[in-house]
Amino acid sequence: MKCAAPVIVTRDLYHDLLNERSITMGKYFIAWLLGVPVFLLVIIYFIF
Repeated sequence: MKCAAPVIVTRDLYHDLLNERSITMGKYFIAWLLGVPVFLLVIIYFIF
């Protein structure tokens, strides 16, 4: 069995990933506040 090489996560990479995720989740949260049904948001999340 081969072990996967360790991934070095730098502070900048971590913040970039966290920021991208926050922006994505923020868009869905705003859509939810505007009245878009949750099941539709989940379907859109899995498609895109």
